[in-house]
Amino acid sequence: MQYVYCFVKGAEDRALFPRGLSRKRVRLVSSAGIGAVVSEGNPATVSREMENVLTHQEVVNWALELSRSVIPCRFGVWVADEAGVMTLLGKNTARLETHFARLEGKVEVEIKAILSGQQCKRKLPAGELTVGERYLLAKKEKYHGVESLSEQGQRLYQVLNTTTSPFWTASKAEETSFRQKLILRLFYLIEREKVGFFQSAYERTCQKVPQCKFLYSGPWPPYSFADMTLL
Repeated sequence: MQYVYCFVKGAEDRALFPRGLSRKRVRLVSSAGIGAVVSEGNPATVSREMENVLTHQEVVNWALELSRSVIPCRFGVWVADEAGVMTLLGKNTARLETHFARLEGKVEVEIKAILSGQQCKRKLPAGELTVGERYLLAKKEKYHGVESLSEQGQRLYQVLNTTTSPFWTASKAEETSFRQKLILRLFYLIEREKVGFFQSAYERTCQKVPQCKFLYSGPWPPYSFADMTLL
């Protein structure tokens, strides 16, 4: 079977790639200027362990350097054979072209912001409380703490969007909470030439929010902005 790492436009047919999953040779299968970066393999022997995920990412990163437009696939896309890859390209030509136009020359940057809240203990109502009442009050306190952090996260997202707005074309946000912490993951789609300007604007903003911990990563292939359902 053929494992598909990503789709590219503008890469040379004889482009050289690093070894892929199971150390198999990676090559480009192309049709009408659109290519699929693939390698042979057996899905039964390729698990989602970290080494394989990193190999997948390495091949996609390499493809990004060889092409102006890259549509990365999520880990685990298999096609029966090379003829199936060609059929896949043919059926999805128009949809791939639309995504290529939107992603051309662009990369993704992720910002992770960690906000911490302080648990405030309110005075409990007078009188004896049942176990159930104490449980419900504790749940209420936790909910209000997370809600407050979520509001802070939304304000932070708006501030970062505003200060970096000249340098990105799309953004997404995800948040998760754990006890008295909220993790805000922000994804930005940026033209490669503007990444340095974006990072400078981000760093200036971080200095104004010392109570928040930030983690910056990228540039990466635009995984968060390349979701598409293949026919």
